Amino acid sequence: MGYIATDVDYAHLEHMVLKNVKQAAGFRFQGASQAIITFTNRESMEKEQTNGSFVWETSFSHLKPWKKGAKAIDRFVWVSILGLPLIG
Repeated sequence: MGYIATDVDYAHLEHMVLKNVKQAAGFRFQGASQAIITFTNRESMEKEQTNGSFVWETSFSHLKPWKKGAKAIDRFVWVSILGLPLIG
């Protein structure tokens, strides 16, 4: 499980992880600030963590193995209001 760092482009994070982490088999967002990266086996996960891909360093503030019962600690909320002008 990875805790997503601040200022990370969420729109491209999944693609970037799956493309650059050789042993990654899957990716799923877990709440607003976490992601679960799956590997083919435990050994491949440990090898990737040891080798330290640039994706780990730039995209995640903390990585740890997933444990049963792990839950999202926060959530994203998407709100759509028709007719509301966007002011930047």
